[in-house]
Amino acid sequence: RAQVDLKKMNAELGLSPEVFVPPSQRTTSSFTNIHVYESTNHQSEISATISPVNSLRLVAGANTDPGQGYYYSTNGGSSWSGGDRLLQTTVNATDPAVAFDRNGYAYFNFLDYISGRYRNYVARSTDGGATWQNAVEVPTTSAGGPDKNYMAIDVNAGGSFENYIYAVWTDFPGSNPIRFSRSTNSGQSFSGNLNISGGTTVVQGAV
Repeated sequence: RAQVDLKKMNAELGLSPEVFVPPSQRTTSSFTNIHVYESTNHQSEISATISPVNSLRLVAGANTDPGQGYYYSTNGGSSWSGGDRLLQTTVNATDPAVAFDRNGYAYFNFLDYISGRYRNYVARSTDGGATWQNAVEVPTTSAGGPDKNYMAIDVNAGGSFENYIYAVWTDFPGSNPIRFSRSTNSGQSFSGNLNISGGTTVVQGAV
């Protein structure tokens, strides 16, 4: 088999030769692994975030057997609370993405199969993830099926777009464009969606 000289490759890329540490040279981490939420349900595709205004506040989301799991910490991740089913999410709910704004509000973006097709939703929590308000639907195309969604929030203090929420996803089927929608009112509503990938076909991944 071909052998890869990682030190040489790192040097060519301008990286430190020590970027890769062979297993024989690795040491045990000084950090403690925390079991976020013990459950008999499967938990996958984890998304986690830290509040930009209070680093002790963390929120995480996951695909679970009953829907979407939501988990929150008020002490920097030392302990967690939450549940394996966010609001009325169904067994078909998928693709969690979580984020905080500068008000300390947490947001949970997910897809769910409702009324014959997948739809894009964002739920908001004003208490750091402990309780969640009813999810708001992000407008998608009636024929398409959203997938590979993600969400980001502008947390630049004092900026013109502070606390704007940006949602993106791949739109199936068809040419599979990346579509975009935003909220300017803390997730109470979202704009109509835009194709931001142009005429390119078979686009994958909206992050």
